[in-house]
Amino acid sequence: MPDFAERAISLAALTVLEAGPFEQVRIARRCGYSHVGLRPVAATPVEPHTAILSDRHLRSELRALLDGEGIGVLDCEIVRLTDAIDWDAMQAVIDFTQEFGCRLLLVADNDPDPVRSSASLAKLAELSRPAGVTPCLEFMPWTCSPNLAAARARIEDVRGAALLIDAFHLARSGSSPSDLADRDPDVAYLQLCDIAGPVPDLDAILDEARSNRLFPGEGDIDLPTLLARFPGLPISLEVPADRLRDAGVTAQERARMAFDAARTLLHADA
Repeated sequence: MPDFAERAISLAALTVLEAGPFEQVRIARRCGYSHVGLRPVAATPVEPHTAILSDRHLRSELRALLDGEGIGVLDCEIVRLTDAIDWDAMQAVIDFTQEFGCRLLLVADNDPDPVRSSASLAKLAELSRPAGVTPCLEFMPWTCSPNLAAARARIEDVRGAALLIDAFHLARSGSSPSDLADRDPDVAYLQLCDIAGPVPDLDAILDEARSNRLFPGEGDIDLPTLLARFPGLPISLEVPADRLRDAGVTAQERARMAFDAARTLLHADA
């Protein structure tokens, strides 16, 4: 198994969403993370959100906090491939990603036309290239790239695009870590969590994904194989656990639980 210290370990926004980006950075520092993932664009209309994309004063304060805490930014999210993309808004997210020294931009596919979707991804990669940013397509069962095969088809022949492998989506879309090649060059980073039980219906998958994942090592996913496939690749710990939040477990406590679970997993065979 790879050594824990060899990897960038990032605290994903969704793990501590109620905390907001400023407290997220402080929590990451207290718990031992090297990076955070920022959400300049909200994933849903109802989630807690801080306007760090549009407010330059907030951006300046957040950059200063990151520098002061010694925390990097692993990825920014979320941009979507659709049938009507606002490319000026997309450029603003690319600029934000570059401003924060981030190299990975999380992309979801919400365009039912696969040809247009791939063309949009190619344009996004072209716009991102001067900023040193890599668009990373994340397949999710409820999107238009619902599984690994579809995501591979989307990025095929798209220069500068990559894949993000989320352990949750890999499992809930019917694949496993054994379906991935060792050190697959198309994979830029991993999102780590766990889940247990048979694959439920799509509504339940969506609920699990956004609010009810397990910490690494608590479920059925073959995470040791996934990690062994990609030694040294950055890891984002994305473990929303509303059941714990609603029971009074704080954002910092949940972040530490995720970090400790990942460390135990990575050290298991050391």
